[in-house]
Amino acid sequence: MTTPVSPAEVAAANLAGRLHPSQRGKVLDVVFWTLLIVGVAMVLLAVILPLTTDVFSGAKSGQSLAAMPFVVLLAVLCLFLCWRRYRDLHRPLILITGWTHDFGKASCTDEYPIGMRFESQGIMTAERRELRAGGKTYLPTREMWALIQPNRNNTLCILPRSKLLVNVIPS
Repeated sequence: MTTPVSPAEVAAANLAGRLHPSQRGKVLDVVFWTLLIVGVAMVLLAVILPLTTDVFSGAKSGQSLAAMPFVVLLAVLCLFLCWRRYRDLHRPLILITGWTHDFGKASCTDEYPIGMRFESQGIMTAERRELRAGGKTYLPTREMWALIQPNRNNTLCILPRSKLLVNVIPS
């Protein structure tokens, strides 16, 4: 059984520029595992299928040979994206600290270090949450949005390249 992780421990690791081990699930999410399974399945398909069947010796061997580059390309692409996401675990976090301004429904600008905007069209419609910091726009999850406190200083912990908001620490 695992012990619960204290938010102070997670915040200390994030402020040091590292991901806490409990946050690895945010990087290695369902997309990562799906890409890994598809990539491995394509590699197995490209290797095992020709060895165990007569796919390349039958009447439709030309079609099989024509499809093989696409299978290999899909496998390489999936595994490359998994490798890139896995490398993000070991990259230092980007920390952006500053005053957080709530723009309401107006568009976010770079006037403040951190700008936030929430827009809801009406009942039963999609909500859009935007966070603008460091010249880039991020789309935080509901959990991250709840941690952001407007009209005060906050520190955003962002994973580079993936534009993934890992943690928000009120300062």
